Amino acid sequence: MLIEPPSTVKIDPIYLKKKEMVSYFIVGHLDNENYNKFVSNEDEEPYKLWNRIKEHYASSSGENIASHFGKLFSIKFPPSSSALSEAISSFCSTLKLLQGLSPSLFAADIMVQVLSFYVLQLLPETCRHVSTAIFHSIKVSAEIPTV
Repeated sequence: MLIEPPSTVKIDPIYLKKKEMVSYFIVGHLDNENYNKFVSNEDEEPYKLWNRIKEHYASSSGENIASHFGKLFSIKFPPSSSALSEAISSFCSTLKLLQGLSPSLFAADIMVQVLSFYVLQLLPETCRHVSTAIFHSIKVSAEIPTV
């Protein structure tokens, strides 16, 4: 979480210029939906804006967890090896995010086993011959592999 800068810094012209740049940077990377959701005025303190965004996306609310599960289960595993690697990386990073949001949900090693099996079932037909070998080589562990 970011904190409010000291009042002595707030009057420094260099700080004011950098604050404006940071605000524009954050706002410039928001799509329309997130802009409307998080930006209350154009001259907003960047630390307040960033904290609202972070609190929303790092929230362990049921809605946020369900949203990330939706992303997890909508990942497609195409047959091309470069796209397949990207899809697996996306799956692993989303799964790690879910673990961070709700450690109690993922405390059981069985959840990782179940989701690993789910991924193997989604692999393209060209990869099916290795999926059995991969599945049997997965050790029961709550750690998500990095790709």
